[in-house]
Amino acid sequence: MRVSEEAVAKAIAELVISREQRRTIQKMNASEMMTYLVGVYRSGFEDGAEAMYQQSQEDEVKADWEDVLSLIGEVKGVGAKLLRAIDEHVREKMG
Repeated sequence: MRVSEEAVAKAIAELVISREQRRTIQKMNASEMMTYLVGVYRSGFEDGAEAMYQQSQEDEVKADWEDVLSLIGEVKGVGAKLLRAIDEHVREKMG
């Protein structure tokens, strides 16, 4: 999944670095800068992972059990008796 250019532009527009933060960054040595950048990367990675998880939750197919049974019933060879047995079995196993 790629992030849209609009989402990136929106995130950048919301990014505000204060004058004090800029001065602190300018004074960092190589080791401090690496630690700082790793923190920024980790934060972005975690935010991206969370956004991806939320998106996958939204993309899940939401189906009513009765609709699923109806579709199973359309399969050749699945009659009312077998459909009833499937329904009972799934309801028993799923609680």
